Amino acid sequence: MMKKHLILLIITGLFGTCAGQAYWIYLEAEKYYYGSDARTQSYDKAFYLYNKAASLGNIASLRKMGICYSHGYGVPASKHKSFVYIKKAADCGDTTAMVMLISYYLNGEGCKKSMKKCFRYAYKAANQGNEQAILFLQQFSCYTRTEIIWKDDSVCTKRVKSVNEMKK
Repeated sequence: MMKKHLILLIITGLFGTCAGQAYWIYLEAEKYYYGSDARTQSYDKAFYLYNKAASLGNIASLRKMGICYSHGYGVPASKHKSFVYIKKAADCGDTTAMVMLISYYLNGEGCKKSMKKCFRYAYKAANQGNEQAILFLQQFSCYTRTEIIWKDDSVCTKRVKSVNEMKK
């Protein structure tokens, strides 16, 4: 018990009261989500705690709320609400959420299909080192951190798309 309080004090000191509090609420939500650390699995409690942590600024909680909506864990299933929360997390810099958005935009789940947005988020996540995004881009292009050369018949021959074009 003493060790947990010491860690909380360190995190609170490093990240501020709200961030430290949000992190610990997120960790508690994870315990209910997975049913670990002597907690009975309860998606209802997990979602409540994710929502609380998200309101205090925890980005990972936004992504987890999107997952809950996607599968109907503790809330009614809603692809659109799932998309909304995952996009919020991605727009805050969560690369895992960015990779999840690839699928949403690719398949039109909870949103309108958009290959442009699909590749935009893949490119953002890849530039932050996300391996899944890099692999996704390499299936369709010759990816480097500064450019994407689109494949034509498995050979990189098409014109280079600049970073600025991907941001549009």
